[in-house]
Amino acid sequence: MTYRKICGILSEAGIAGAEHEAALLIERFCSISPAMLPLLKDKEFSCPELESAVMRRAERYPLQYILGEWGFCREKYKLNPDCLIPRADTELLVETAARLIPPGGSFIDAGTGCGCIAISLLAARPDITGCAFDISAGALETARSNAETNRVSGRLKLLQGDMLDTRFFQRVGVFDAVISNPPYIPSGEITGLEPELCFEPRIALDGGADGLTFYRGLISNAGLSLRADGVIILEIGSNQAAQVIEIAGSAGYSCMEILKDIEGRDRVLVLGRLRR
Repeated sequence: MTYRKICGILSEAGIAGAEHEAALLIERFCSISPAMLPLLKDKEFSCPELESAVMRRAERYPLQYILGEWGFCREKYKLNPDCLIPRADTELLVETAARLIPPGGSFIDAGTGCGCIAISLLAARPDITGCAFDISAGALETARSNAETNRVSGRLKLLQGDMLDTRFFQRVGVFDAVISNPPYIPSGEITGLEPELCFEPRIALDGGADGLTFYRGLISNAGLSLRADGVIILEIGSNQAAQVIEIAGSAGYSCMEILKDIEGRDRVLVLGRLRR
């Protein structure tokens, strides 16, 4: 199977970045640098693992799961289908938290998945500590491995818990920030999205009928684990800012900042307690 043929197979499968993905697959399974491929477009790569990987990708199985790891912020993360795939948009959540958490402060990451938010935040801020939880035991095992690989495990506590469980927040502790990229896709919209999403854990995507179920529960519960002057930092869908701000207002919080992603879409919301 040649580089040229792999590009053709992926392109026919509807994958926009076929050449880039072909290069990543060849690098992963044949240890050939992408920089060398322009000279090797017609070289036959006799590698059963590569051929199998190309066929899986052509079926729209996520590239990140095939590669087994993915970059996020400045770190690398092991991945598997227990975990949502980290997206570049979520790096804004990490950057915002790194800016707002006070010196020597602490945070809790709700629905941590592979741990990328908590771990990259700890890597960026060596003076702080964190707690991260997820409802999935498989995701927590991946997060634990990633914390060790990225050398922050000594500053990160990992727990199994549900962001809708009030009792969990009552006993977990008190922090300077509650951070989350919760499930926020409306249930009815998931099947109409790109095919790769059907391989990611639905529990990490499905935000209920209107996409706001976890915002309601998390904002309500966050006050139990947030210092008086602490902040809630949330990733949101591009059309959800007004609705989440309304939910926050009903729970006693005001909007301090709305930050936009690189494409100009609302992406991160910072909430603080209303002043009495």
